[in-house]
Parts: sequence; C-alpha cells; structure tokens
Amino acid sequence: MNSPLPANRWHAVLALALLMVVLAGALALLTPPGTFFTRTATDYYGWQTDAYLSGQLHLKIAPHPAMLALDNPWSTANAPYYIRDLALYDGRYFVYSGIAPILTVMAPVRLATGWFATETFACVVLALVAAVATLAFLAEFRRQCAIQVPRPLGALTVLMTLIGNGALCWLAEIGNTQLAAVSGWAFQSLMLWAGLRALRATHPARWLALASLAFGLSVASRPSLLFAGAALLPFAWAVWRKADDEPVSLGAVAVAVLAPAAIIGAGLAWLNAARFGSPLEFGIRFTLSHWGDTRELTFFSFSHLGPNLWAYLVAAPQVVPEWPFVEVGWRAPVGALFLPYLAGIFGLRTWGRVSSVPAAGRVAVAAAVALLIGNAGPLLLYLVHWSRYWLDLVVPATLLASLGWMGICRNAQGTRRRARVGLAISAAAVNVLMIAAVFFETLD
Repeated sequence: MNSPLPANRWHAVLALALLMVVLAGALALLTPPGTFFTRTATDYYGWQTDAYLSGQLHLKIAPHPAMLALDNPWSTANAPYYIRDLALYDGRYFVYSGIAPILTVMAPVRLATGWFATETFACVVLALVAAVATLAFLAEFRRQCAIQVPRPLGALTVLMTLIGNGALCWLAEIGNTQLAAVSGWAFQSLMLWAGLRALRATHPARWLALASLAFGLSVASRPSLLFAGAALLPFAWAVWRKADDEPVSLGAVAVAVLAPAAIIGAGLAWLNAARFGSPLEFGIRFTLSHWGDTRELTFFSFSHLGPNLWAYLVAAPQVVPEWPFVEVGWRAPVGALFLPYLAGIFGLRTWGRVSSVPAAGRVAVAAAVALLIGNAGPLLLYLVHWSRYWLDLVVPATLLASLGWMGICRNAQGTRRRARVGLAISAAAVNVLMIAAVFFETLD
C-alpha cells in the first residue's frame, strides 16, 4: 500500500490546486465572452474539429470559385480570395496544423459540452500541462539524484520554467501555429517526465509506453519534432540495463517504446494519404500564403542554417529608452535574450561519467541533450525563423540549464559552492526579468 503524502506534500498539492482555481477564476472574469468557448466554430482548429466530428476530412468552408478558376490557385493572384494559412488540395480547404490539440482538447470539449473550445482555451490548457509536466520532471530529477537546492535558486528555477522560456509571449498572441507549438511543448515535457519516472517504477514498461504515447502526440502536434524521439533512447537503455530483482526484457522495452508511437504514426500516415494523397505529406506544401505558390519553395536547406543560427542564438533585441527598455518583434527571434542560460548549461559537466553521479542524472541529461539536438536540426534548416518555433530550442535549453544548476548545487562545496550558486541565481534572475519585461511589452 502506498504511504500517505507527508504534510508538506499535501500543502504543496493544496497550494497548486488553489492556484489553478484562482487562475481559472481570473481568466473567466478578465476575458470577454467567447474567448474560451463558442456555440459555433470561429477559428482554424475549431473549423477542423467541426469537420472531423461531422464525418469529413475537409473543412465545411468552400474555397472561393474565382480562386479555383485560376490557372494556379496557389499563386499571388489568389490574394483577394484565399484564407491565409489554410491548405488547398483537390478544391477543398484543410487545416495543415497538427491534429493533437483536436484529439486531446477540442474534440473532447465539443463532445462533452456541445460547445466549441477556442484555440485560446486549448493553448492555455496545454501550456498548463507543459508547465506542470516540466516541474514534475525537475522534481523527479531532484528526488532520484538526492539534491538539496537552495530555496532562492529553486524558486527562480520554477519562475524560469514558467516565465523565462518566453511561453507567455506566445499566449499573448494565439493562433493555430502558436497552439501547435505549445502542444508540442506539452507532450515533449510529458515524454521526459514519464521516461524519467520509469527509472524507479515497479512497472517501468508502462511508463515507457506513456512516454512513447506523449512522443507520438508531440509529432501529431508538429511533425518537425520527429527527431526528438531520440530522447526516449536513454530512458529505454537505462530501464533495460537496470539491475534489480525483476529485470525488464529487451522485447518488453522495445514494445513499450515503439508500439504507442507507431500506432500514432500509422494514424498520421493514413490521415495524410486521405487528405493530401501521400502518407508523408502533411499539407504545408499546399498552404495559401503571401509567399505565393508554396509548392515551389524549398522548406529545408543548409542555406538557411546561417540566418537561423544568428536569429535563434545571437540576435539582440533593440534597446529603447522607455520601459521595458527592449523592443522585440515576435516574428523575428532574438536569441541573445537567452544567453543567461549558459551559466546553467556550463554546469552540465558536473553530471559526467563518474562513480559518485547517480545514473538518473546522466540519463536525464542525455535525454535533454537529445531533445535539444532533435528539435534543433529541422528548426535550423527551415525556410524562416519565426518566434513561435523558438520553443523548440528554449524548452530543452531551460531544462539543461536547470539540470546544470542542480549539478552545481550537488557538487560544489564551501566558498566555491556559494559563488557558483550565486552565479546561477543571478543568471536565472536576469533571464526571468528580461523575458517577463518582453512579455509585458508585447501586451501593449
């Protein structure tokens, strides 16, 4: 039988529940009617949800006949007629953004209540899921590695996780692409937490299966997150190699890691073939946009690497004399905002392969590094660098910085420890303040 939670744990659970109630009440009072729920579909994901639940794959909205009469409906000549960011194929409209928000939030709300959840509601729900899963991952890491984190650093790590990654800036301007990005963040965070939890579970294969399911849903949010599936491998290896009384067979580990993701992958392949004629076509090549005929664009190329590296890692915001003293255009990322993360990432060397380092520490760091590399590859080769894709880099960078700071706390002693912890706290504080200031600037 599981032992009851200690009193301090119950206090934490009650405080979190109270916070959620207060947040929900504040959102309900401060947002105008129709922000979260509507009687009819009013946005892209709502239109696609309505179509799916009505038994069809294409939207109920018909393309303008004049656009379909053009020799090339995807050319800039369609400007008076098209609906931007919809995919046009075989004379029908589709939403090309990932289906995961529909499966997990929008369709269940519609079926349970008869109302349509808006993209704003789904984005808030999935952002909360992402935040809670990220904090659960950090708490699990701290537990398995037996780390004592100074309270100021612990508090700032939480703030950085919830604010310092810039997610609030996406919530200030929500659309279908922002929702897809936040959905990917949520399910990647769940994947990491479930994978780490498997290392101390009585039935680790079940947790690996949950991690695989979360990975599949992240790809169903944004297909470019496919390569981040490499983050599952350190967890699977650690579970298989774990020496205890009931070792898990390689076959059980393989089934747990592969089966849930494969089922989702097969479903996505069928959906792509049914909508766009190919199991590998997600619809972006048929998108209607100001670029003109997107079928002629090269979306991924090494020629995009240089500009993307500059934007995502180096570019600085414009300094202005008024509060908050920086000005950011959120269509153009400014990587310099996240330089304070380096103070934490340098601490990752404390999780090297030495006997005194818990295995969970090395495994979690390896998974977070794999997540960063897997996300970065497609992002840095993509045609454009837009801020809404920034989460792909910032989320694993946040985690790596946090793990690095915990490593500093665990290994440094005396004056050296205090100096390093002070540096980590300063870096976290600077980062949180910078991103919070930019968020409030976006609200103007």
